[in-house]
Amino acid sequence: MQYTEEFKRGIVRTLLASGMTRREFADKTKITLMTLRKWVKQYKDEEIEKVDDNNRKKYSEEYKKRIVTQMLFDGITYKTMAKKTGISPQMLEYWDNKYRYIIIADHEKMINKRRKKVKTGATWHRYGAGAGRYE
Repeated sequence: MQYTEEFKRGIVRTLLASGMTRREFADKTKITLMTLRKWVKQYKDEEIEKVDDNNRKKYSEEYKKRIVTQMLFDGITYKTMAKKTGISPQMLEYWDNKYRYIIIADHEKMINKRRKKVKTGATWHRYGAGAGRYE
Protein backbone atom coordinates (compact mmCIF):
# COMPACT_ATOMS: atom_id res chain seq x y z
CA MET A 1 0.00 0.00 0.00
CA GLN A 2 1.28 3.49 -0.88
CA TYR A 3 1.31 6.14 1.84
CA THR A 4 1.74 9.86 1.28
CA GLU A 5 4.82 11.68 2.60
CA GLU A 6 2.57 13.72 4.88
CA PHE A 7 1.04 10.55 6.37
CA LYS A 8 4.50 9.04 6.99
CA ARG A 9 5.76 12.21 8.69
CA GLY A 10 2.61 12.31 10.82
CA ILE A 11 3.11 8.70 11.92
CA VAL A 12 6.76 9.36 12.84
CA ARG A 13 5.80 12.55 14.71
CA THR A 14 3.10 10.66 16.62
CA LEU A 15 5.45 7.77 17.41
CA LEU A 16 8.15 10.10 18.75
CA ALA A 17 5.65 12.06 20.85
CA SER A 18 3.88 8.96 22.23
CA GLY A 19 6.87 7.51 24.05
CA MET A 20 5.81 3.99 23.02
CA THR A 21 8.22 1.46 21.58
CA ARG A 22 8.12 0.88 17.85
CA ARG A 23 6.72 -2.61 18.42
CA GLU A 24 3.84 -1.31 20.59
CA PHE A 25 3.12 1.43 18.08
CA ALA A 26 3.23 -1.03 15.17
CA ASP A 27 0.73 -3.30 16.92
CA LYS A 28 -1.66 -0.40 17.57
CA THR A 29 -1.47 1.11 14.08
CA LYS A 30 -1.30 -2.17 12.13
CA ILE A 31 1.78 -0.92 10.27
CA THR A 32 4.61 -3.42 10.05
CA LEU A 33 7.62 -2.98 12.27
CA MET A 34 10.00 -2.91 9.30
CA THR A 35 7.99 -0.12 7.66
CA LEU A 36 8.02 1.91 10.87
CA ARG A 37 11.78 1.47 11.24
CA LYS A 38 12.30 2.67 7.69
CA TRP A 39 10.06 5.72 8.15
CA VAL A 40 11.65 6.65 11.46
CA LYS A 41 15.12 6.41 9.94
CA GLN A 42 13.98 8.54 7.01
CA TYR A 43 12.07 11.28 8.90
CA LYS A 44 13.33 11.26 12.51
CA ASP A 45 16.05 13.92 12.12
CA GLU A 46 13.68 16.15 10.20
CA GLU A 47 10.97 15.90 12.89
CA ILE A 48 13.39 16.45 15.78
CA GLU A 49 14.61 19.67 14.13
CA LYS A 50 11.00 20.87 13.82
CA VAL A 51 10.32 20.14 17.49
CA ASP A 52 13.50 21.96 18.59
CA ASP A 53 12.82 24.97 16.38
CA ASN A 54 9.36 25.76 17.73
CA ASN A 55 10.68 28.88 19.52
CA ARG A 56 10.46 27.48 23.04
CA LYS A 57 12.76 29.32 25.37
CA LYS A 58 14.83 27.41 27.89
CA TYR A 59 15.33 29.03 31.27
CA SER A 60 18.00 28.12 33.79
CA GLU A 61 16.97 26.69 37.14
CA GLU A 62 18.56 29.70 38.83
CA TYR A 63 16.39 32.09 36.80
CA LYS A 64 13.25 30.10 37.65
CA LYS A 65 14.11 30.19 41.35
CA ARG A 66 14.77 33.93 41.18
CA ILE A 67 11.35 34.53 39.60
CA VAL A 68 9.58 32.35 42.19
CA THR A 69 11.50 34.05 45.01
CA GLN A 70 10.41 37.44 43.76
CA MET A 71 6.78 36.33 43.51
CA LEU A 72 6.92 34.71 46.95
CA PHE A 73 8.55 37.51 48.95
CA ASP A 74 7.14 40.51 47.05
CA GLY A 75 3.60 39.10 46.84
CA ILE A 76 3.42 39.30 43.04
CA THR A 77 0.62 37.35 41.33
CA TYR A 78 1.13 34.99 38.39
CA LYS A 79 -0.76 37.39 36.13
CA THR A 80 1.36 40.41 37.07
CA MET A 81 4.62 38.47 36.77
CA ALA A 82 3.48 37.08 33.41
CA LYS A 83 3.00 40.61 32.09
CA LYS A 84 6.36 41.67 33.51
CA THR A 85 8.39 38.72 32.15
CA GLY A 86 6.42 37.51 29.13
CA ILE A 87 6.15 34.00 30.60
CA SER A 88 2.70 32.41 30.73
CA PRO A 89 0.88 32.34 34.09
CA GLN A 90 0.55 28.56 33.77
CA MET A 91 4.32 28.16 33.48
CA LEU A 92 4.85 30.48 36.44
CA GLU A 93 2.40 28.41 38.49
CA TYR A 94 4.28 25.23 37.54
CA TRP A 95 7.60 26.79 38.60
CA ASP A 96 6.01 28.03 41.82
CA ASN A 97 4.74 24.55 42.69
CA LYS A 98 8.12 23.04 41.86
CA TYR A 99 10.46 25.50 43.65
CA ARG A 100 8.38 27.15 46.42
CA TYR A 101 9.26 24.73 49.22
CA ILE A 102 12.90 24.52 48.17
CA ILE A 103 13.17 28.32 48.34
CA ILE A 104 11.41 28.48 51.71
CA ALA A 105 13.71 25.77 53.13
CA ASP A 106 16.81 27.60 51.85
CA HIS A 107 15.55 30.86 53.36
CA GLU A 108 14.94 29.19 56.73
CA LYS A 109 18.47 27.70 56.69
CA MET A 110 19.91 31.15 56.06
CA ILE A 111 17.89 32.65 58.94
CA ASN A 112 19.00 29.85 61.29
CA LYS A 113 22.66 30.45 60.37
CA ARG A 114 22.26 34.12 61.24
CA ARG A 115 20.66 33.26 64.58
CA LYS A 116 23.54 30.94 65.48
CA LYS A 117 26.01 33.81 65.03
CA VAL A 118 24.57 35.52 68.10
CA LYS A 119 26.47 34.20 71.11
CA THR A 120 24.54 31.82 73.29
CA GLY A 121 24.43 32.93 76.89
CA ALA A 122 25.22 36.50 75.90
CA THR A 123 23.87 39.21 78.13
CA TRP A 124 22.33 42.39 76.85
CA HIS A 125 23.56 45.39 78.82
CA ARG A 126 20.98 48.08 79.42
CA TYR A 127 22.97 50.49 81.58
CA GLY A 128 26.49 51.75 81.98
CA ALA A 129 29.45 51.82 79.60
CA GLY A 130 28.41 48.57 77.91
CA ALA A 131 24.82 49.68 77.31
CA GLY A 132 23.35 48.47 74.04
CA ARG A 133 25.77 45.57 73.62
CA TYR A 134 25.89 41.84 74.07
CA GLU A 135 28.70 40.39 76.16
